[in-house]
Amino acid sequence: MLRQYTVTGRWPFPVDMLRRDDARPASEADQLLIDRLSKDHTEDGFGLIEPVSVNLVMDAGTPSRGFPNGRRLPLVTRWESFGGWKVSGLPELDELETIRQASKPVKTVRTDTIVVDEWADGALRLTNKETGDRFGLTASQVALLKMLFGEQS
Repeated sequence: MLRQYTVTGRWPFPVDMLRRDDARPASEADQLLIDRLSKDHTEDGFGLIEPVSVNLVMDAGTPSRGFPNGRRLPLVTRWESFGGWKVSGLPELDELETIRQASKPVKTVRTDTIVVDEWADGALRLTNKETGDRFGLTASQVALLKMLFGEQS
C-alpha cells in the first residue's frame, strides 16, 4: 500500500531520507524540487529563507485490521534532524502527536525529596527522588483530597 506525505524544509534536501523511508517523489515537479534542493549550492537563494514543500510517496506495507493504511510511517524524528524538515499530511502522525502530548505532565513541581507531576486529566504522580518509588492518584482521588482538606490557593 502506498502512502503520500509532504516534507517541508530548507536547503539542502536530505536525499538519503528517500532511501530510509523507502520513498520517492510523488510527481515530476517534486523530483525537480529535490534536484534543486540537493545541489552543493543553492540557485538564487532558493530554499534558503522560505521553506519548500515536497510531496513524497512511500511503501506503507500491507494493510491489516489494526493498520488499514499499512504499518510503516515516515521517520519523522530523523527528518527533523536534517535542519528541521517537517513531515505532514498523515492523520496517523496527528494521532501519535496527541498520544505523545497526553503522555507528558502539564505541570511538574520538584522539592528536595519528591517530584509531583500533574496530568491533563487532573491525576497526580509522586516520585520519591531518593528511592525512585512512584505513587499515583487518579483525578477523582485528587478531587476527594481537595474536598477533604479544602482547596488552598
